[in-house]
Amino acid sequence: MQELLNDDDIVIRPADKGSGINVMDTKDYVTKLNDKMANNTTYKHVAADNTTTRTVYIYSKLLRKNVPITMTNKTKAYIFP
Repeated sequence: MQELLNDDDIVIRPADKGSGINVMDTKDYVTKLNDKMANNTTYKHVAADNTTTRTVYIYSKLLRKNVPITMTNKTKAYIFP
């Protein structure tokens, strides 16, 4: 198993659904990823990483004092980066 995990010619990833795994040729995997990223209707190129800006925006909206927020700790941990 360790030998398979260290093999650069294959990619091993968890399946999207269920508890299975996917084993793919690395070249095929990279080709499929590039094809997905080239889809301009799903993804768009951004000039800069705006993670910090979006994080501040989310905090400001969720933590406004005039809006009561009732969330479990699990929900807060999921929402807040």
